[in-house]
Order: sequence, then C-alpha cells, then structure tokens
Amino acid sequence: MPARSFTSTLRKLTACLSLASLGTAIALPANSITESPRLLKAEPGLHLIAQRGVNNIADELETANDAFSTLTAAIKTAGLTSALAGRRPITIFAPTDEAFAALPEGTVATLLRPENRSRLTEILTYHVVPGNINTFGLTPGSTLRLTTLAGKPLTIRVSDASEVFVNGIPVVLADIPASNGMIHGISAVLLP
Repeated sequence: MPARSFTSTLRKLTACLSLASLGTAIALPANSITESPRLLKAEPGLHLIAQRGVNNIADELETANDAFSTLTAAIKTAGLTSALAGRRPITIFAPTDEAFAALPEGTVATLLRPENRSRLTEILTYHVVPGNINTFGLTPGSTLRLTTLAGKPLTIRVSDASEVFVNGIPVVLADIPASNGMIHGISAVLLP
C-alpha cells in the first residue's frame, strides 16, 4: 500500500474511532444522570463514561497513545502539564515521536536541559491554539489562520482531498478528543 494511501486510511480510521468515542462520551449529559434514575439503571456503562468524561489533553497524550512519549517528556520538563490540563478549550498539534526523532541529532536533549526551558516552552506553546478545532468542521480547500499560545501565527490548510496541514506539515492522527479540547498528531515539530 502506498504511504499516502496508508496515511489517508490511518487518518480516516483514527477520526472514526475518535468520533465514536466522543459520541459515546457525550451520549448522556451529566445532568441527566441525576434527573433520570431509570435511564441510569438501564445504561450503567454510559453513566460511568458521562461521570468520568474523557481525559484532559495532558493525560490523553501520556496514556492514550505511545506515539507522544517525547512530547509528554518535553511538556513535563517545561512545566506545562497543568496548563494542558486546564478547563479552557485548547487544541494541540502534537508532534509524534518520529517528528522529534527527525530533528538534528542532539536537539531534543539540548532542549530538555534546564537552561533551555524558556526556548522549549516557546516551541511547545507554538503547537497550541485556543479553542476546540475538529477537522470534521473544516471545509475542503479552506485555510484557517490562528494565533498560538506563543503569540505567533499558525496556518491550517485543508486540501481539496480533505487532507489537513499545519504550516505545511501533515496531520497524521486527527481528532483525538480530550475533556478540554482536541489533539492532532503531526509529522514534524513546528518551529516559531
């Protein structure tokens, strides 16, 4: 299978699974649990999901997909875990481990040193934008310009074939839901 076709198939599968899990998580609003004990009794699985919710972005990156272990380590080193676990909705364009491995040798180790914390923070916050951006809401052929938490511009482009790019970098894992936003895996590290 060609790499492009595999990536497209993987993206569609990830999106379907994410949408299915998101649909389950919001199938029963939290307030209806106390208002409808009969429904609670009939649907105990939905009760647990509605009460527990989906993990926040920091937890989801750490536990849901081992493709983000380098990013998780960088987030912890920069002291951004609580910021990514907050309540306000955010979207993170999360570089995969392969994206970090593609950087010049020694780059990650250098960024993880305590004296480089401000540079690491700047790079990581460049991957985060306010709001919950779901690729299903993007129109093929459209371009969206956003400002990152680092205060720098970011461009999302959707090709006519519905492929999503962030500053020209392909989104390889789309629409991973979290309780406080959305995660999109990307194939390269964005540099401000």
